Amino acid sequence: MYRYKHFFHRNLDLACFANPDSYIEEVNEKFTTVLGYTSEDLCNKKFFEFIHPDDLASTIKAMEHLAEGKETVNFVSRFKTKTNSHRYLEWNFVFDQEINKICAVARDVTGRVIANKELLNQIQEKERLASELHEVNRALDLQNSLKQKRTDELLIANTTLIIQNAENVQRSAELTVANLQLAFEIEEKKKRTTELKLANDLLILQNAEKEKRTLELINTRSTLKKTEGFLREHIAGLEQMLFMTSHGVRQPVASILGIIHLLDQSLCAPNEHKKLMDYIKHSALALDTFTKKLTVFMYNLGKDHENRVSPLY
Repeated sequence: MYRYKHFFHRNLDLACFANPDSYIEEVNEKFTTVLGYTSEDLCNKKFFEFIHPDDLASTIKAMEHLAEGKETVNFVSRFKTKTNSHRYLEWNFVFDQEINKICAVARDVTGRVIANKELLNQIQEKERLASELHEVNRALDLQNSLKQKRTDELLIANTTLIIQNAENVQRSAELTVANLQLAFEIEEKKKRTTELKLANDLLILQNAEKEKRTLELINTRSTLKKTEGFLREHIAGLEQMLFMTSHGVRQPVASILGIIHLLDQSLCAPNEHKKLMDYIKHSALALDTFTKKLTVFMYNLGKDHENRVSPLY
């Protein structure tokens, strides 16, 4: 172990020792200077606690290679600093079986990584601008082609216009003659319009008379329909009255006739005679009540008919 000490502490790069479980045991001065930690901040902490989450999986895989006896060189990962920022470190790992420790040396390549990213961004930006320039050139070529095509179309259109102007002059002369003829036709149409107006006025009067007569017929038909409905209701009422008469009168009359027959056929004791007289009285009252109801029903039926049947004219 002693043979590493001079190299370890004098190394211009970041250097550290870790046990096989990845716990940091010792760091050199460059390690603390670059990352801002003290030795106490780092020692007895797991190496992976300081690795950026996005680089953790690849770092674990690189450390697993050490267990297989393989060296890991030029491996880049982000390491958290004391201020919670991250520095890009390029690592070289080796597992020394003699001292049973992981020896790691790292170089701060943050500037190089950032520069490479900026360079890549510049290259991508140049490629984007070149692509846009190419599209602009294509658009200009297309516009020039369209302009040339439009110029050819305008030349053809101009020639066509000259021909059309000549035809228009000839057409104007023909239109002058046509206008004179049209003026004559308009005068004839005015005369015909006046005649049609008189005929139309007469037709309007006739239609008004027809509409008036039609409305009268519609009203008459409606009245007839209403009257027919009322007559049906009246007939139904008369039928109900007959039903009431046949049932309401028959029962008390039959009772009275039956009691009179009993009186004629037998000699009754005074008590029996009184009961029969009571039956006669009850039947007579029932007949009287029914007669009153029938009278009211017939009165209302006639009154309702008078109110609901309207004269036709």
